[in-house]
Amino acid sequence: EINKQKTVEEIQKSFNEFSYNVESIFENMSKKVKPDLDEVREFAKKIEDELNSPSAVIKNVVLYGSGEDAIYRHSVNVAALSSLLGKWIGLNEQQLKLLTYAAILHDFGKTKIDKNILYKLGPLTKEDWKIIKNHAVVSFNAAKTMPYLHSSVSYGVIMHHERLDGSGYPLGLTDENIHPFAKIIAIADTFDAVNSDRPYKKSRGPFEALEILNKESLGKLDYRFTKIFIDHVVDYYIGEKVLLNNN
Repeated sequence: EINKQKTVEEIQKSFNEFSYNVESIFENMSKKVKPDLDEVREFAKKIEDELNSPSAVIKNVVLYGSGEDAIYRHSVNVAALSSLLGKWIGLNEQQLKLLTYAAILHDFGKTKIDKNILYKLGPLTKEDWKIIKNHAVVSFNAAKTMPYLHSSVSYGVIMHHERLDGSGYPLGLTDENIHPFAKIIAIADTFDAVNSDRPYKKSRGPFEALEILNKESLGKLDYRFTKIFIDHVVDYYIGEKVLLNNN
């Protein structure tokens, strides 16, 4: 059967709808003592279906970033990019599912941060920074309460800001102690954050995002995974027409 490739605009429409899905998943997680995995499972399946049009997904994420939505649309983009990277690395179907769950849940903790801090226009104070860094722990604690959730998902969630040289947070782990899911999510997360507008910063664009990934692959991000990510994203751009800034 031939999968009709979707356009960038069609993906944009889906991903905007998905942002509302994530919002409702997170709201339900906040309300329940034991959040259930079913919603996350169903949502991961939706993302997987969109990945049949990888070129449109990549171009969409590259073109639009997550705008000023640092939580919901960002989680959609990170889940899509993480799943694609997982495929390119060669994870099996079960691993891909678990990786996608972790990527969906990685920033749940941001919903608990005061919006005035999360979207602050000026520089963050030490205190603000401490509160923001805690989001990984909050996400982890929520994921951990889900019955039957594989432990690799919670590891992916709590470790997504760890860095190979030990400079990350919240645990300051080094290379071999960081779960592979977290290493994958870190790459997708960094790419989308640099390539998106936020109230306190303008998007630096996809090429600068790839450049930053390249630089961070020397000591902070997993070198092999980052190289695979960059090579694939660049592949989708070879042969594209571009308008230079001097027209």
